[in-house]
Amino acid sequence: MQNLVPFIARAAQGDDFAIQWVATPNFAAGNAQFLDPDPRCLIQVRPLTQSDLGDNGAGRKANALLWIRGERGGSDLAYYVRVPPHLRKNNRAGVMCGIKCIRRFDPELARDALAVAARTRWPKPEAQSWKL
Repeated sequence: MQNLVPFIARAAQGDDFAIQWVATPNFAAGNAQFLDPDPRCLIQVRPLTQSDLGDNGAGRKANALLWIRGERGGSDLAYYVRVPPHLRKNNRAGVMCGIKCIRRFDPELARDALAVAARTRWPKPEAQSWKL
């Protein structure tokens, strides 16, 4: 079975949104470059790289990736989000902005992400700055 990642797409007409599942792009390079590798950093946000763009236009309108590390052997989750320039850091404010983006589409998932954020250790300062 192919790994899938959620992609939130705007419908062609109106303001309706739909969540599609698309094949997982190669996140490894961007994760290695931008995320704090500490397994206690359960939720982080990072900029998109070219290898993050997926099928069906996934990620083209986003500028960041909200990464939720799977606990106890669970699957990692990645969500394409838009983060304003002043919040483009891998810190609590940047993560909370990413969760706010998710809340518009899936309040239950946002609630789960907030619970993960409450248990996380925030990244070290050297992993917080984006070099865009």
